[in-house]
Amino acid sequence: TSYSLFCADAKTKAHIREELSGKTLSERSQILSKLWESMNEEQKLPYKEQQSKLRSSYEKEMEKYRASLAEWKRQITCAQHLPHHGVNQVGKEPMKPKRFPTSYSLFCADAKTKAHIREELSGKTLSERSQILSKLWESMNEEQKLPYKEQQSKLRSSYEKEMEKYRADLAEWKSQITCAQHLPHHGVNQVGKEPTKPKRFPTSYSLFCANAKTKPQIQNELRGKSLTERSQILSKHWESMNEEQKRPYQEQQSKLQLMYETEMKKYRTDLAEWKRRISYIQHFPQHGTSLMVKEPTKPKRFPTSYSLFC
Repeated sequence: TSYSLFCADAKTKAHIREELSGKTLSERSQILSKLWESMNEEQKLPYKEQQSKLRSSYEKEMEKYRASLAEWKRQITCAQHLPHHGVNQVGKEPMKPKRFPTSYSLFCADAKTKAHIREELSGKTLSERSQILSKLWESMNEEQKLPYKEQQSKLRSSYEKEMEKYRADLAEWKSQITCAQHLPHHGVNQVGKEPTKPKRFPTSYSLFCANAKTKPQIQNELRGKSLTERSQILSKHWESMNEEQKRPYQEQQSKLQLMYETEMKKYRTDLAEWKRRISYIQHFPQHGTSLMVKEPTKPKRFPTSYSLFC
């Protein structure tokens, strides 16, 4: 802290060393505390600036440390669960994308680059800086906030794409872990990749929202609004539409639903086959899948009279 930096510096000065000489630890602390309290803001400023620089350096080191620690823990986990394969066969765990910043945090980062705001923040504590920036943000009108909100919106879109890829990569990595855990002598190679579950079809309302965002008049209406406000605007547009206007979206949903059901049927069959291969190799590790015969397919249950009517 700025106070501990002052204490370290004070102990190098001859007149303070003489004052502290022969005193107990408690007495030394009281003397230094009184000296610190007697100083004005201008005298404390060098220590506060030094603290600010050291904090920035610490935050960078902490970010690097967290990444290194996550990788180290992953290697430990792999070595524990996969003694025959270790880290090499399953590869590195996918890194979760960093969440997008809010419009307010983007404003704060930008504000700190401006000379007059830097002067106002200089020598202030973290709490005081937050209060100053918060008051500046609250004093701004919607037009002034708009660039930060638009930047946030772009970063959110980019983040959502990265998250979609991350989830797919993570599912694949976990599938490889599962294979290597249960099949130490065969690993991922013989059973193949776990089937990917199809993405659920969108509703007619979500199809309308995706289409509405491409129209200039609605784009202007949504610009600079928060996620909640956008949802409310689109919801009102949807409710104001009649059945004839909603029909194209409902028909599109029906088509996508049929495609999804077909894909899900294939997915369930492929998943059952994949699990059967794993089960077979577990019980017959010497043979693998070479002697495997196809498991009989369970007949589909007969429909009820009501479902036949439907």
